Amino acid sequence: IIISESAHLIWCLRCEWRIGREGKLDCLHTEAEITGRWRAVVNRRLRLDWALVNKQAGGPPSRETNY
Repeated sequence: IIISESAHLIWCLRCEWRIGREGKLDCLHTEAEITGRWRAVVNRRLRLDWALVNKQAGGPPSRETNY
């Protein structure tokens, strides 16, 4: 998940810079912007993965368990 999402983010950032910012070197993405976007993308994907796995396993675990 991390590798594929990172590669996609790199591609998106490059496209934004080349097209949206016209490839200007003074308009590069900041380190803080890149870090924030990477965290958001990875967290979104992990939440989606978690939700899909729990759905397949029968939903989130119950708080009341009978042992």
